[in-house]
Amino acid sequence: MTADNRVTVFRPEDILGFIPHALGLWPKESLVAITLRGQTLGATLRVDLPGERSDRALAAYSRRIGEYLEADHDADGVLLAFFSDDGWDAGGAVPHGLPLLEALVRVLDHRAWCCGMHGSLVPTTGEAHSAPMWSAVPFPAVP
Repeated sequence: MTADNRVTVFRPEDILGFIPHALGLWPKESLVAITLRGQTLGATLRVDLPGERSDRALAAYSRRIGEYLEADHDADGVLLAFFSDDGWDAGGAVPHGLPLLEALVRVLDHRAWCCGMHGSLVPTTGEAHSAPMWSAVPFPAVP
């Protein structure tokens, strides 16, 4: 008998709750990317957030993420979650993450994944005050 390993996702909180289980840990200072195949979750990637935040460094980091995600040949979209403590105390978490998100959008849009992309910024403490970024991001989101 085969176990049913499906995960049902209705809201961003559902996928954010799934990520630590998929990885076996709560990510800290990390980007987590999960490829999509239609409405099915694909490969999960966790990488450290870049230390350098120059435009050039973010572009190189984003290209590398794009290369990793291309290994899932059946993927047609990607979910992105940023896990970081930076900016939460000062209320600047979303603006702090936007340059990286914009660099990723440029790379992933080039790969025609933009319309299947969603993003969220989460404090690494795991507290419930996470702020979804898709309301601040200039690309369409798939319902």
